[in-house]
Amino acid sequence: MKRVVTDSFFDGVVGTLRRDEPLARYTSMHVGGPADLFFEIDDPADLPLLLSRCATEALPWIVLGRGSNLIVRDGGLRGLVIRLGRGFAGLRVDGPHVVAGAAVRVSQLLAEVERAGIGGFDFLTEIPAEVGGLIAMNAGIPGCEMRDVVESIVVADAFGARTVEAWAIGFGYRRVGLPPSSVVVEATLRGWPREPAAIRSDIDSRRARRRATQPTDAPNSGSMFKNPPGDRAGRLIDAAGLKGTSRGAILVSTKHANFFVNKGGGSARDVLALVDLVRDRVKAQFGVNLEPEVHVIGEDE
Repeated sequence: MKRVVTDSFFDGVVGTLRRDEPLARYTSMHVGGPADLFFEIDDPADLPLLLSRCATEALPWIVLGRGSNLIVRDGGLRGLVIRLGRGFAGLRVDGPHVVAGAAVRVSQLLAEVERAGIGGFDFLTEIPAEVGGLIAMNAGIPGCEMRDVVESIVVADAFGARTVEAWAIGFGYRRVGLPPSSVVVEATLRGWPREPAAIRSDIDSRRARRRATQPTDAPNSGSMFKNPPGDRAGRLIDAAGLKGTSRGAILVSTKHANFFVNKGGGSARDVLALVDLVRDRVKAQFGVNLEPEVHVIGEDE
């Protein structure tokens, strides 16, 4: 059932409210129905108040960043979608540390660490996201994950904001043990001194490799499946002969089989049908259960 609240629900919270906001424009796969309520909040100090009101009214909510690891079903989302605005985009260097707001984009972070001569972050070149999403998914590539660079985070919930040290976060493979009903507001990341020219060389190399091996020119949600122990999802999908297979306008990339691309006008239903087909085929041929890496939320039409 569609959730309806009055504008007064957002009194005292600085930001912009939109109703029935299409979410396809906020997800990297470009699929998804509308959100009942979409609120871009500008001031981190207001976030606990907003979360407290959601708790009081039993209003479900999620935080949406770059939407690069997310599929929203075609019926959209009931409740509130929170987008972190300009007040969450602070970025500063403190010695070998970088203090980054949750809404800082990877491109911004990489530009700052290169300028400051701080190494250890070039692996993020291959992950289009914001800092909050990087942490929430313990994003990474083989051999490097966010757990390797996070020193502490600031989270907010309905009761306020607090700092959580890295050892207490509970990092796992593409997951973290964040406090319940909390939102990442800021992160302190640690690196080490390195020549800017060397940092730039590694970033350029990774960008070139990403363009050569991933479908960066088409809407996609990043890796569709987690790599099973001792193997790679893309290799299994390719070996099953599934490159180029499609459902509707959603296609298994011919460049990297663990990426699905939207050829234009695709739906979440198409994505999920292709997910099922690929999982069934890989299971039948290799006995491996592929586990989706993307999060699927929302309701069917």
